[in-house]
Amino acid sequence: WLVCGYVVALLALPVDVGLHLGALVVTPSRVLLGLALLVAIVDWRGLPDALKAEGLLAPDTVMGAPSWIIAGKVSYAMGPAVATVCVCRDPRQFAYRAEDQRSFAGRDVIVVVPATQASLWSAVAPYFDRLDPLPPVAIERGADTALTLDLRVGRNLHFPAQGLR
Repeated sequence: WLVCGYVVALLALPVDVGLHLGALVVTPSRVLLGLALLVAIVDWRGLPDALKAEGLLAPDTVMGAPSWIIAGKVSYAMGPAVATVCVCRDPRQFAYRAEDQRSFAGRDVIVVVPATQASLWSAVAPYFDRLDPLPPVAIERGADTALTLDLRVGRNLHFPAQGLR
């Protein structure tokens, strides 16, 4: 039902959609809305297997993401045994987890950003000394790639003065 709800919302929302002579006109912002919904509805459970295949999933691995929404997807996919930090100004529920986000300072973090949202890397950069690229991960749905996740290792996590309220 959740998927159906998102599909209905995508088709029914009047955001930047115009009707011209009875034909649906799709604007760039409508396409971006569709990409955001794709990120939201695709199951990322293939992420741990992809990291294992690359030899990147160690017992002390810390994952990260540039928004609480993406961090939630990563955390759910990785499960409770893998720590996830939200490297952003508004970590929402991540600020109240059992492990303090700041306790991961100084650690290297595998940061995940959907390829469709590559502009988020600039928001992540201030939290690390540097970001080293890793091979992307294809999240598959059946035989098709539904979503590509870009990965980078953030070296030496730190929290800038304006980070984490």
